[in-house]
Amino acid sequence: MDGWLASIILRIFVYTWLPCAVFNYGAAFAYFQGEYPISAESCRIFDIAASILMALTGPYGTLAILIAAHPWHGWRVRWDGRRFL
Repeated sequence: MDGWLASIILRIFVYTWLPCAVFNYGAAFAYFQGEYPISAESCRIFDIAASILMALTGPYGTLAILIAAHPWHGWRVRWDGRRFL
């Protein structure tokens, strides 16, 4: 593999896959914790494991989260007068 091709592949990975992975982890974890608040504390390890698996899916997982999971649970921003919570 030529050096320029490897550079392009690495840039695609860094600029698309990694941000999608971070978003997927946060959105999936927020979804599980927000959708099932009764079992959120006891199932935290399972939620973390499922979120890590979702993070590995990259842009495909982002599309799946946005279509099927409706991850609005983690997108709440509250202001207490001094800082965002």
